[in-house]
Amino acid sequence: EPTTIPEPTPVSEPTAIEEPASVPDPTVVSESIPEPISEPATIPEPIAGSAPVTIAEPITISEPITISDPIVSPPASLPVSKPERSSPPAPPSVKTLQSWLPLYLTKTDRVLTHFSRIISTPAGIDGTLLTTGYSSLAISSLLTRLAPTTEKNTLTARRLAALYALCSDVRMFARLFGLFGMWQWGKSAILNPSADPVERHIVNSQVLVNTVYQVLENGAYLSSKGVLGWTPETQGKAWMWSSRCWAAHTALEFLRLARERQVRKMGAVSEKSEEAVKDLAWKREVLINSGYAPLTIHWSLEGGLISPLVVGLCGSFVGAVKMNRLWEATA
Repeated sequence: EPTTIPEPTPVSEPTAIEEPASVPDPTVVSESIPEPISEPATIPEPIAGSAPVTIAEPITISEPITISDPIVSPPASLPVSKPERSSPPAPPSVKTLQSWLPLYLTKTDRVLTHFSRIISTPAGIDGTLLTTGYSSLAISSLLTRLAPTTEKNTLTARRLAALYALCSDVRMFARLFGLFGMWQWGKSAILNPSADPVERHIVNSQVLVNTVYQVLENGAYLSSKGVLGWTPETQGKAWMWSSRCWAAHTALEFLRLARERQVRKMGAVSEKSEEAVKDLAWKREVLINSGYAPLTIHWSLEGGLISPLVVGLCGSFVGAVKMNRLWEATA
């Protein structure tokens, strides 16, 4: 019916389909639309108008957007691609060990040679015995306190305590000749006195109290070995008063170090390298004296003051500082 002919006018709207940039050739669409819309023959063309529906097929070109799937797939595939735990490295071959051997032998030889230089001096032997003895006492006390009381721990603690007693005995035996050192010290204090009168009096007092200390300790030690005839009671008093003399020396040493620091600040400033060496030596003396102070007070009292564990720790601290100083001095 002619009256229905005007209805196809909406068909002209598909011309808007030309706007999408995804349509490769809009001219093809325009060819399918008859220019004279009024002709009835072109009415079936709306069927062709459905062809623009197929134009949506290029929209399916967006399907390559699924290329983004690989972006999602890596996280999903991460658990799958987790590397397995690597097996432990293979042990070095015999040739590798042989190539390492000269290096390790060289380092071992260097350490042993250095240590032999330390123990070749009386101060080095005393420092080594001091460190070994007090460390053994500290470990023995720890095993007795903290570890369960098993037969093995008890035996180890007993043996370490025996090692401490042996080291202490050897050190006291070596100090039997300490009076000769006191003679040299006293002669040096008289012939080459300090320029500072305060320090000079402190040093003279130290020589005196150390001489008394050495006499009392030597007499008590030799009597305990049956060489002298002091009674056990006299030996006990000698041990106590020798420790008090040692405590007096420690107190005087604190005064001497403080005076030395004061004089250095008032005097001319030396070069930085020389000042650094003096500062390091001064600090080490303070540390050693601080470690000895609790021990001297402990042995100056009849009932003692601190536990064997604290005695071992204080002595080990002193030994560590001394060994560090000896190691640098013999480098």
